[in-house]
Amino acid sequence: MERWDFDNWAESYDEDVTAEDWIHKDYWKVLKLVAERVKGLVLDVGCGTGNILRFLNSESYVGVEPSAGMRERFREKHGFEPLDSHFLALPLQDGVADTVITTYAFHHVPNEEKEDAIKEMLRVLKPWGRSLSPT
Repeated sequence: MERWDFDNWAESYDEDVTAEDWIHKDYWKVLKLVAERVKGLVLDVGCGTGNILRFLNSESYVGVEPSAGMRERFREKHGFEPLDSHFLALPLQDGVADTVITTYAFHHVPNEEKEDAIKEMLRVLKPWGRSLSPT
């Protein structure tokens, strides 16, 4: 079992993030603030169940999620499934995303892999693009 057990958490994730505990305080406000700053094609790394789509246009959105349980829950909610991948191997060509976001996910990347994860996000970001992460 992977360390965080996201597959099993997927069933209660949406309820859990609205609990307003210390880590999820102002959860919807944070997602809305991030969504207000995006432009063009948005890549959402570690997209979970796709809650940010409450504030974004799904036609200019690509989600990436390593957890099969989270991807399934995302599909049930939104009618399409995010890509099966993670921070260190984004399944996109170089320089295609106008904006790269990650909300409530980057802290799960081990410290020794954070630099490589940032490089990978920058690889898929257009040279004039934006990278946003509130967490």
